[in-house]
Amino acid sequence: CCCCCCCWKKKTAMTSSKPTSDKEYNAFRLAKFRFDKGSTVLVKPDGEDKDFVAKVNRIFTDKSATVLLDVTWYYRPEDTHQGRQWYHGEDELIFSNHKDTIPVSTVNAFCVVQSLEEFNASSEKPIAVEDGQGNTIYPPVFFSRTTYNVKTRKITPKLKNICVCKRPENPSKDMLMCESCQDWFHQECLEASELKDDTKGVWRCPRCTTTGKRALKRRKNK
Repeated sequence: CCCCCCCWKKKTAMTSSKPTSDKEYNAFRLAKFRFDKGSTVLVKPDGEDKDFVAKVNRIFTDKSATVLLDVTWYYRPEDTHQGRQWYHGEDELIFSNHKDTIPVSTVNAFCVVQSLEEFNASSEKPIAVEDGQGNTIYPPVFFSRTTYNVKTRKITPKLKNICVCKRPENPSKDMLMCESCQDWFHQECLEASELKDDTKGVWRCPRCTTTGKRALKRRKNK
């Protein structure tokens, strides 16, 4: 299996079945920081370079009073069957249906996973979180817009193609919005002449200008 989460599970000998629980909790504390049920966390890797990311679904203790977490994993694009594609952003994760039970001691830190819309809106304003000791911390922020089925190896939904390249949006790339059609374009996909504003200082895409349409036709015929 190419998924690093699976490697972690094998190395720790944890099972995905739920142990008998004597008590459930709504939150747990680690280094005086509160983690609520439903939050997303960074999980310590075993021999890997990057932390794993998981959503906490359940917090409970087993018969030996060990605090455990039922989690659902986020995959990095390179850990899926399809691999990382051109349109995947640097901070992109893919939510999966891969569930595990892990010990709370493997949690490394708090993180935030947003929708693409939230991620784009907050890109210029870092998210601040109180650490329970009067200090403000800025956790890693990721975004997710698709879901990975580990059994069928399918990623859904199919992303909308944009730009002259007819590929999905890559939020890590510089983007331009056409003032006429309101469509978005990757700046690197446009030729230098297509990046210029008109005499009124308004940018229109190649599809919405006469000279742009001719340039697109020439490019298509090459």
